[in-house]
Amino acid sequence: TATDPLKFNTEYSYTYVVTDGAGRETSTTHSFSTVSSTHEANAAIYPLDGMKVGVGQPLQVIFSE
Repeated sequence: TATDPLKFNTEYSYTYVVTDGAGRETSTTHSFSTVSSTHEANAAIYPLDGMKVGVGQPLQVIFSE
């Protein structure tokens, strides 16, 4: 779980572990990089925090670019 906003021009990695029904664990690590600040785009999410919507309401992420 992220505790801080992501920084520009930075490589991040994350690992997840899954367990099957027999108790065997498998882990995988992935990585990604964030863009430089010259390529910054703002994003908004709808529905807004605290809104009451129906169960079929799609989640929208709207980017400024």
